[in-house]
Amino acid sequence: MDINNQYKTGIRFYFDAVKMAADGITSRDGIHIKVKEKLPLKPYLLWWADWKKAGLKDQVSTPAEFTDKANLAFRNYMVSNLRRDYID
Repeated sequence: MDINNQYKTGIRFYFDAVKMAADGITSRDGIHIKVKEKLPLKPYLLWWADWKKAGLKDQVSTPAEFTDKANLAFRNYMVSNLRRDYID
């Protein structure tokens, strides 16, 4: 996958991996965190971003740009909501 090829963006989800692990619904394979069965959105979804929430000018972008801008918007959201435990 070329992270600089243009594509029509979708949605990026940001989950509370700490809570997921504490609740015992995840496992690790050494590289990835995997959900054992189902992942309910409540109470694990922290935030989501589409192209508008990420601050893109258009829905067409690149994976690199969408990821970078969505991650920055998520970080700003977490800081503004005093979720400093998830920032670093």
